[in-house]
Order: sequence, then C-alpha cells, then structure tokens
Amino acid sequence: MTDLLPSETPKTPATSATSAARRRARLLILLALMFAFLPALWTGLAVGENAVNIPVWDGWERGKLLKRALEGTLDLEFLASAHIDHRILVPRLAVLALNKLSGGDVRADIWATFTVLLAAGGCLFYLLAKTLPDWRWMAGCGFLVNLVLFSPVQYQNLLWPVQLAYMLPLGFLAALVAVMSSGLSARAKFVIVLLCCVAGCLSYGHGLILWPVAILLGLFLHGTGDLRTRTFFATGMTIACALVVIPYLTWNYVNTSEASHAFGHAPGEPPPGMANRAEVLTDAKQRERFVNFFIVYLGNPWARISLSDPWSASVKLGQWALAAFLAFAALVLFHWKRPKEWDTLLPWAALASYSMSTAVLLALGRSSMSWNRAILPRYISTSMFVGIALIVVAAWLLHRRGWSKAAIAGGMFFAGMQVAIWDYGLHKMQAWKQARLMERFAVVYLDHHETKFGTRLDNEVEFARRQARFLDAQGWLDPPMAKALDWGPFAPTGKELPSGRADIFRASLTGSGDLAIEGFAEFGGDDSRPADGVLLTWRASDNEEWKVFGVAEMSALVLPRAPLIDGEFGAPKPALSKVKNTAKWVRYLALDALPESGEVEIKAWAVDTEKMQAYGIARTLRLDRSSTESGPLFPEP
Repeated sequence: MTDLLPSETPKTPATSATSAARRRARLLILLALMFAFLPALWTGLAVGENAVNIPVWDGWERGKLLKRALEGTLDLEFLASAHIDHRILVPRLAVLALNKLSGGDVRADIWATFTVLLAAGGCLFYLLAKTLPDWRWMAGCGFLVNLVLFSPVQYQNLLWPVQLAYMLPLGFLAALVAVMSSGLSARAKFVIVLLCCVAGCLSYGHGLILWPVAILLGLFLHGTGDLRTRTFFATGMTIACALVVIPYLTWNYVNTSEASHAFGHAPGEPPPGMANRAEVLTDAKQRERFVNFFIVYLGNPWARISLSDPWSASVKLGQWALAAFLAFAALVLFHWKRPKEWDTLLPWAALASYSMSTAVLLALGRSSMSWNRAILPRYISTSMFVGIALIVVAAWLLHRRGWSKAAIAGGMFFAGMQVAIWDYGLHKMQAWKQARLMERFAVVYLDHHETKFGTRLDNEVEFARRQARFLDAQGWLDPPMAKALDWGPFAPTGKELPSGRADIFRASLTGSGDLAIEGFAEFGGDDSRPADGVLLTWRASDNEEWKVFGVAEMSALVLPRAPLIDGEFGAPKPALSKVKNTAKWVRYLALDALPESGEVEIKAWAVDTEKMQAYGIARTLRLDRSSTESGPLFPEP
C-alpha cells in the first residue's frame, strides 16, 4: 500500500533527466556568476585594504547629525533638509544606524556603499541572464560589465564614507529595472518601484531621475501587462512623482551644510545648483560650458586610458559615447513592433538614459563652476551606465548572429583596455589611504597644532575641529584626540628607521630663536609608503624619557601620473625622484617647551597611524637655548 502513496511514486527516466538538466543549468549559471563577479572580489579586497576610519570634508557633517540625535533635537525638517542640492534623508538614517552598530567606525559606511554596488551588480546580472540565457555569454559579458561597474577608478565613491548617499540611487535604479523586467504582478512591481523611487530621490539629487525611468518603463514594457494596465501603472507613478517631487523642490529647499561643503553657499541659502541652472539658460558662455561638461562627463569612465591628457581624451571618448548612445536608441526604436526584442532592449536603454540624464542635470548645476569638473572620479559611477548598456547590447547583437569569435576578440580587447584604468584606480586607492592616514595623525593633534594641509581634512578646519571634539567625546573617533601635546595614542618603539628611509637633512635656529627643521620619513617593507606624521621630542639627559614638544605633518604625497583633478583631499605634490622629496616633512616651531639653559637632545619620530607606533629617526640634534647661535645646527648632507 505504501508504495502507492504520491510521495513514494517512483521517478521515471524522463523526470530524472529533467531534474539532472535543471541541476546542470543551475550549476552553469552559478559558475557564470562566480566568473562574472571576479572584478567585484578584487575591488572588495582593495576596499578592505585601503578603507580608513576617518571622516573627510563633507563627512564631518555627520557630527551635526549625531549631535542632534544625541540631544533629542533631530526632526524630519533636518533629516530631509538639503545637503548642497540633495535631500539625503535615507543616507542620514543609514548613518544613524551604522554609527550605532559600528561604534562610530565610518568604515561601516564604506562597506555599506560597496554592498549597494554589489546589490546593483546582482540586479544587473539578473537582467543580463534574461538578455543572454547562454551561460557562456552570460559569464563573459557579465565579467566585462563588472569590470566597469566595480572599477577602482571610482575610488572616491568606494573609500569616502559620505558617498554612500551618492551611490544609493544607483542601487535603487538597478533594483527598479530588474523588478520591471521580472515576472512579478503589476501591483507588486508598482509597490516595489514606488519605494525605489521615493528612497532614491531622498538619497541624492540624481535619484529624481528614477521617476521618469519608472514611468516610461511602466508604460512601454509589455511585461508590465496589457495597455490598460500599463496606462494605470504610468498614471499612478506620475501622480506619486508629483506628490513627492513638488514638495521636494518647494518645502524648505535651502542648503543646511557648511559653505565649504556647498560651493560657498552658507546654511539657509538656496542650493547652488538652482542659481547655476539659471545662468546656463541666460548666458552664451555658460551654455558652451554646459556642452563641454556634458561631453566630458560621458567620456569620464574611460578618460584615464590617457593619463598624459585625460581632458582631451574625455572629449573624444564622450563624443563617441554620445554617438553610440544615439545609435543604440535607434536600434531600440527599430524593434518597436517586436515585443520580445523591445522588452529585452528597453531596460538597458533605461540604464543608459539614466546616465545621459545625470549628464544634463550635472551640467546644468555644475558647469558654471568649471566644465572640467566633469572628469571628477566620483562622477564615473553615474556616467558608466552608458558603457555598461552598450557592452550588453553589442554582446546581444553578436550572439543573435552567432559571431562568438568576434565577441571573444572584442571582449578581450575591451578587457585589455581596462588594465590601465584598473591599475591607475588601484594606485589611487592606495594614495587615498595614505592621505587619510596622514589626516588621522593631524586630527589626533588638532587641538595642539595648526594644520598646514587642510585639504586632507576639510577646507574649514575649525568646523572639522568642532566635529572631531564632539565625536571624540562620545568615543566615536579612532584614534582619539590627544588631550595634551604628548605621545597621545602612539607608542614609541625601540626601533629606528635606517637613514635611507628617514633622516633630518636640514635644521637651524632662526634669528628669533625658533627651530626650523626639515626631513623625510618613509616606512619600508611590503607596503613602502611615507610616514603619517612626525613627533618632535626632547630630553635633557640619557636617563630621561623623551617629551613631545612639536608636531610635523608630511608635506608631500607620492602621486605619480595623477591628473590634478584627481588630487582632491590629498594635498598632493608632484612626484619627485628622491625619497626625501616624496616623504618630506617641514616644521618651524618655538622652543618655549625646552629649558631656557642647558643642553638638550632633540629627536624626531615617524608615526604609523595604522600600527599606532612611533619609530625613531637616528639623527638627533643638540642645542642650548642660552648659548647656541642662530644658523645651521649641523652641516647639510
């Protein structure tokens, strides 16, 4: 009797074969997925290696948010207020949650950004699997797409914690397009897409473009339903758009961030983009800048193929990208009456159109400042979808014609072209890390030293100092600020750096009795890099402990092959040939902390803010404030 029960019905050869085929298909898709996301793995490892726990520039605004939350004065008006032009309610909520979970470690924000990018990659792979069902094409094309999507040349967005806001709408965009291409019901699609649009536009300004993308996909994708269903979908989304966007642009739409973070617009003033857009519409020169910005922005993802002249390269590549997009648009329209092909191509056209729309919005809002700002590395993340869509459409056309050899050759050529961009991007991630480690050193002594390199920290140093004090008081700053001019959180070691790595090469007493001292310091080993800062100490005898009396910041940062625009927030200097010029420190300081008479010994220590240790520099100085004459303290080497 039991062998007649349905649960015990024996499998036929046909069902077994079908089950085996399904398992094999799943395995092949899994292999394709693993291969396609190799670039994501590489970039993720680079993020883990180079992420540093320190706010920078706009990131110090988190102090104002967290202080309001701590004091109980945080309200919806502030949460939804504009940072420059952008209402960032969702990122602010994310910062509050991540700060709670991480204890103030801003690397949580960095990993949240990478998670958003990873989720976007997953959505795009889902869409790709529907476009190219053959697992081999899926794997190859997915790999090329992710070479662009996870390119480390986006290092500012990958390593700058505050850029979580900039990246969130891209995750919502990918989710929106994937959902619209799925087999979900029209009602489910509407709810999910509506949430994506609301969250996206309340994450960053370019998220406003999600609304027209959703409306047009809902109206024209046959997969949404019949014409009546699609009309209702688009109409409902249009009404929702009006209900959200009108208050967005009218209710208390003023900048609440510091002027140094909002292109000179103080809190309470209108967002800068609004004024700039008016200039573009009324001034002929501004319209020319608008066009230049638009073209350069489109060429930005590929411009660093030519590091000698990325601006000229971005113009040419932008023109090619625009021409390719127009050809792609014509191809989509050609398939207007072919529902299957139309529904395959339209989602990719929506992604490309998102990039084109951000180009227009950014050119309207930022071109009046400087059109060559369009090549900023953080803008790559929003301009790259034109290239991603073109890669997929090219693969789709080649697959339809069975031109697999041409696809392999083209894919290898494109991947080869990315090598230089990836190499540059990985180098820039390392340089960003070096600048942030130097910034950590400066923040530790911010109450006892006036930084000379505010561009690593914030253009408004006093604002950063106030926020750092608040974060430090709550235990949300690591390392903590030094309470006095002493060793602070750094431990002196018994190790000294060899003279080829660190030395004092110039020291003298000025006529006013101050010390002018200059040297270099570089750490060796596998991660050879400049020191993060230098502490100057003194003692009166060999039996005494070294006492800190001065701080010196590194005045040079190794940035070979870097276009100037890529040197933001790092205080870069041109790369020179000798270590002492690329890992240099200089300090002029009063000697009030030293005894007025009697010989003292002065020693410099190179600080590593990763290991929280200080390493001695072998050469020391001896002087007596009462008797040492002004001039060099030793012959220059």
